[in-house]
Amino acid sequence: MTNKEILARTIMEYIPTKQKVYLHHALELINAKVKRFYLYGFNDIPLNCNIEITSECNRNCIYCKRKNNKKYIIGIDTFKSLINQLKDMGFKGRFAPVQFNEPFLDKLLYERLSYVKTVLKCSIIVYTNGDFLNHKKVKRFSHLIDDLRITLHNPISKDRVAYLSSLKEVFSFVSILDMRESKRRFILNNLGGSLEIEKGIKINHCCHINSLYIRANGDVVLCCNDVFGKYIFGNIYEKSLISIWNSFSKLRMEISKGQHRLKICKNCYNGLEIKKKRY
Repeated sequence: MTNKEILARTIMEYIPTKQKVYLHHALELINAKVKRFYLYGFNDIPLNCNIEITSECNRNCIYCKRKNNKKYIIGIDTFKSLINQLKDMGFKGRFAPVQFNEPFLDKLLYERLSYVKTVLKCSIIVYTNGDFLNHKKVKRFSHLIDDLRITLHNPISKDRVAYLSSLKEVFSFVSILDMRESKRRFILNNLGGSLEIEKGIKINHCCHINSLYIRANGDVVLCCNDVFGKYIFGNIYEKSLISIWNSFSKLRMEISKGQHRLKICKNCYNGLEIKKKRY
């Protein structure tokens, strides 16, 4: 166990619930501000970029809106165009091929991440439920992915948990996030009001608003918690990334200062325990 993991476990086990949620949010906020200034100074460039390369997911988790309805996928040519546009914007932050999808369902994932590594000077983080992972596949992607986070969900066998956990011992860039209710030890967000969270605190100063979120249908949405894609600022098939990004710069500034005009922001909370879905 790393020092970071030991510190995280200590925080989660020994600090009272409300205080640990406040601490988690404060650390996230400070980290985002410092990182953004280090990368860009005062320039308005996305800190992170999440591209939902496909709308597919094989799971239906309680804290996710995934309904597996209409299938969308961002074609490889469109994807490469987006990466080229990010380069032109000066993007150097963290790239993720995920939003509400399982990235390893995409047969072009290796080609996509290879292109990102070739064109952009950025780190790549991938969240996956691990259902399609094995030692050989992780090794194949090891030179492309900087941070591979495997989330454990029920139903899952003890043998599968042991196998996925063993990958962390072999590959230093692999970590495990246990999302099972009896095991979960980290902060959850209520997704702008889509989930009812017990012991929640209001999010005033958002650390996610200065990132770029692209859904598989091409919509650029407000943030990672806009699960239903209600707050759309443009579509990549109709406008350039830079024009879409600049179109809601004033709103991002307001939200980052704690000025919340939108319902999703007014309803945004962090907490530990899910009570029930609100949809």
